[in-house]
Amino acid sequence: MINYTWKIIEVFAENERVKKVRYSCDANNDINRVFTEGHYTFKQDQQNCDYNQITEKLLVHWMHLDMAESEKVAIESNLAKQLEKPIAPSNPPWHVETFKVTL
Repeated sequence: MINYTWKIIEVFAENERVKKVRYSCDANNDINRVFTEGHYTFKQDQQNCDYNQITEKLLVHWMHLDMAESEKVAIESNLAKQLEKPIAPSNPPWHVETFKVTL
């Protein structure tokens, strides 16, 4: 089973009205973990409380209400595909190996 955790990294607001957020979505299956980050601009004003009363949980909820279900599904299914076939990270071609001291 895959667990998805959505978080808000940054909030972009005008006149104390949330217009855009930078989010992350973390997926893990107790063996591997992958994540993605992105920006989401609200299509409609979902804010129904004062700016200082907004919580991360509330912003994630508003984002999911505002985005098309297909957007959320696309993000989560791409992460699920990455969990199915994990790829080990490797050094980039420009990375220079340094010597290691052994005692």
